[in-house]
Amino acid sequence: MVASGARNVLKSFGQINRALLPQMQTIRDSKLGKPFYLIYVDYKNVLFDFCKFVYKKPAKAVRNFSVIGALVGIWYTNPETDSYTTQLMENANTLLLLSNKVRNAKCNETVQRLVKLNSENRLLVHNLGFFSLVRQKEHNDVTCVYEARCYYLKERWLYLYKDVVDIGFLGKWHFLEKAMVDYDINDAELSWLPVN
Repeated sequence: MVASGARNVLKSFGQINRALLPQMQTIRDSKLGKPFYLIYVDYKNVLFDFCKFVYKKPAKAVRNFSVIGALVGIWYTNPETDSYTTQLMENANTLLLLSNKVRNAKCNETVQRLVKLNSENRLLVHNLGFFSLVRQKEHNDVTCVYEARCYYLKERWLYLYKDVVDIGFLGKWHFLEKAMVDYDINDAELSWLPVN
């Protein structure tokens, strides 16, 4: 269908070319038309080869399509840069609604530390396509101390894994979500209960 449509377009261009400029070559053979025609032939051959591959090996084609579909799905569900700050503030507000007697101390400490880093502008989100990393910086961007500006004193890429605060994958920030598990259960209040 597409091939016949492109062939008709090329024929009409050739008729226009012969009618207006009879001394010139046809568009398909001209310097201007030949590259476009070769691109058309290449894409046509690739499409035919692809159809033959799907017909001869359907299981392999389904596997390839599912892998490509999964990668596209992971790419599109990768959390955005602003979503980390939004989720962090929502978690902090959720904890603020609870009394100190009910609030989990570990959860509160983790979230408050992250809120402090965020307010100091020391959290950096790296979007790596299929997943995102949140990294804690030693200094913010406006710090003018020598340690923050000297190239030789900055941390090397080899040791950046120590500063990773969170990993975003499939639309979730996993460490932040893990920190909020049982946020409304104070372990100190339940310490008197016997251990089973």
